[in-house]
Amino acid sequence: MFKGERIILPESLQDTAIQLAHRGSHMGQSGIERRLRYHFFFHDMHPKVKQFVESCKECNMFSDKKTSEPIKAHEVPRKCWETVAVDLFGPMPSSKHIVVVQDLASRFPAAKLVASTKASHVLPAMDEIYNSYGNPEHQLSDNGPPFNSEAMEAFAQKRDIHLKKIPPLHPSANPVETFMKPLGKTMKIAHYNRSSEKEALNHLLMNYRDTPHPATGIPPAAMLFREGSKSAFPRRSVPAEQVEEARGKDKAMKQDRQDQVNASKYKIPSEFQIGDDVMLRNYRKSSKFDPVFLPENCEIVECSDDGRFLTIERKRDGTIFKRHPDDVKCYYGPHDTVMERGVISDEAIENGEWHRWFEQCRPKVDDSYESGNQDEEDKQETNHVEPGHENGGEVSSANDCPGSCIPRRSQRLRRPNPRYIDYEM
Repeated sequence: MFKGERIILPESLQDTAIQLAHRGSHMGQSGIERRLRYHFFFHDMHPKVKQFVESCKECNMFSDKKTSEPIKAHEVPRKCWETVAVDLFGPMPSSKHIVVVQDLASRFPAAKLVASTKASHVLPAMDEIYNSYGNPEHQLSDNGPPFNSEAMEAFAQKRDIHLKKIPPLHPSANPVETFMKPLGKTMKIAHYNRSSEKEALNHLLMNYRDTPHPATGIPPAAMLFREGSKSAFPRRSVPAEQVEEARGKDKAMKQDRQDQVNASKYKIPSEFQIGDDVMLRNYRKSSKFDPVFLPENCEIVECSDDGRFLTIERKRDGTIFKRHPDDVKCYYGPHDTVMERGVISDEAIENGEWHRWFEQCRPKVDDSYESGNQDEEDKQETNHVEPGHENGGEVSSANDCPGSCIPRRSQRLRRPNPRYIDYEM
């Protein structure tokens, strides 16, 4: 049976056709649908193709996610130097790094040059910074060295600082990354001009602290110290009313930015649940031919309340990972209905046995009709009965037909054209 020039495909052969269209090239969902619609017609093609592609492990491994998690801005602290963000910049050509500490309320930065990322070099620099400006209540950082060391935990416990972590391998969640852009530009220019790294860093810190921040409209130094700081320009004090207005402006700007970014159609909140089978993003790619997501099967064991963390267990050895939802993809596995139906194996396709299902799609035509037997044709027209009433008026079941999986072709009564009623045909 045809619909226009396309074959109406029986339900028993639909999964096989999808498998043949997907096999080898691992074409995507839209490509498979276009190819199938060019040759066949059947209902629910879109959900069936989508289900088949989502169950393909290789397609999940080598295709990236099209959507990402909506952003969520950090809350503005009520007090200056209450919450700080910490990160490391480098390595630079001199093999040195820069440890940066920035206040989230005033945007006041502090930075020190260190020889390496070891805790023995980073902690003394942070100790000097905290001795100058005081101990914060919260310290936000990634989970890289040395912030994941026992020495850092002892350092924070000694100073009564609560350590907070951002999602691993997700640097955009750390607010101090915005300061890394001007810092990187300054260090590159200093290296190009063969200037002193320490002198360039001090110039950047002084100018950045004395420049009004776009979110607050107040220089970070003036918001932190209230009386401002003396530099090449005159000192200006900031009243308390202006500080409160700056906090409101900062909060409104963050909300506007969040709404603007989340308005994109590619920002869709994930719906991960405990027990879901997932795949983790591959961050150890050595070439572009490595998979985007690792093939190892994992399971979600915990979801954070704010949706920023997923605790995942690898089924092979029970290793626990913490990841951001953008680095996790659901894996549905081979669906039962896809495997139970008449899907032929790859070996059968290699041996050329694929033609057996295609032959079933061809309409059954009586040999007498093909031979041009006009008497049989006239007899069929004279003894015409309605479809489904061939057995004495009883409706025949689908099991009575030897080709029950094949749509039957209905008969029609041919009437002579009234225009030629006076002629012998």
